[in-house]
Amino acid sequence: MIRCPVCGATALEGSLYCSECGSPLWEQEQAHDETTSPQTETRLLDACPAQVQLWLERDDVTVDLPGSGPWDLGRAAKSLPLTAYIRPQDGVSRRHARLYWENDRLYLVDLGSTNGTKINGQRLQPWQPVPVRDGDVVQMGRLRFYVHLIPHEATESNP
Repeated sequence: MIRCPVCGATALEGSLYCSECGSPLWEQEQAHDETTSPQTETRLLDACPAQVQLWLERDDVTVDLPGSGPWDLGRAAKSLPLTAYIRPQDGVSRRHARLYWENDRLYLVDLGSTNGTKINGQRLQPWQPVPVRDGDVVQMGRLRFYVHLIPHEATESNP
């Protein structure tokens, strides 16, 4: 059995996601394996089919999400450039939502936020992942941004 680092629930060895909160469990397993080779890292990046960009209309700024995710979005996500644009009056929770890749599709899941998350005006149910497409509008509290998916071929040809 392994323990979810977010909610503390137990899960069977080899589980990819926590059945209680939806958090990825593979990060926990990778953290114990300090022998990750560059080849493994390359395969992980290849599994991410596109660079994820968030465009904040209010600030007219584009934020590139680093690496291949998953990305926790919210006030407490100090490592993400998006955090710099979150204002107290936006109503964004500390751990509001998560973007992640699974089977070459990008998903968004609300992490039980206080003010909710919407995609294209439709409110998400907490802990229920929803697919995200290029051009979708995401709203966390009152913070609104557009998701743009840039295929890796496009980012590699334009340094």
